Amino acid sequence: MSWNYRIVRYRSGEGFGLHEVFYDDDGLPWGMTENPATFVSGTDEGPAGIKGSLLRARVDAIKRPVFDEPEEGKWPGKPPAHEEWRCADETPAQDREQP
Repeated sequence: MSWNYRIVRYRSGEGFGLHEVFYDDDGLPWGMTENPATFVSGTDEGPAGIKGSLLRARVDAIKRPVFDEPEEGKWPGKPPAHEEWRCADETPAQDREQP
């Protein structure tokens, strides 16, 4: 399972929004966040956390095509059973080098 930020064209025809889109193991989209992305950070990450998220969103929005929101119940992918989620193009946690 993976996800990335995508500019989404709403099926209602009311415009666009930046959302997190989720993909199954075959790379097919199965869902997206209900509301457009917001960028907040806790005190542990501070402003750097927001800057990192904004950078990731910017890169994803530029490099990926606009995503047309599917009709309800017509997503091509399947939602996963409970498992670890990760960002698209990110090394799975179990494959990362430990410090």
